[in-house]
Amino acid sequence: YDRPAIEILSALQPNEDILYLLAILYARENRPSDAIKALKASCERDPGKWYRGQLDPEISKLINDYNLNFEQENLCIRMYALSSCLF
Repeated sequence: YDRPAIEILSALQPNEDILYLLAILYARENRPSDAIKALKASCERDPGKWYRGQLDPEISKLINDYNLNFEQENLCIRMYALSSCLF
C-alpha cells in the first residue's frame, strides 16, 4: 500500500507535510536517499518536522542510521537570513 500512496502524494503540490509523509513512505520502501531528500526538504520548510521525526519510527531510524542533523543546518540558515535582514 506504500507505493500507491507514494504515487498519489508525488502528484500533489509539495509542502512540508507531503514531503514528510513521502520521507516515511520512502523509508518503508527502502529508498533511503529519496527519504533523506524528502525529509530535508520538509525540515527546510518547517523546522518543527525535525522534532516530529524523532517520534516517528521510520524517520527516527533514518536519522540514527545516517547520522542526520538538519536541526543545526536549519539554525544556520535562519541565523544567516536574520543577519542579512539586519545589515
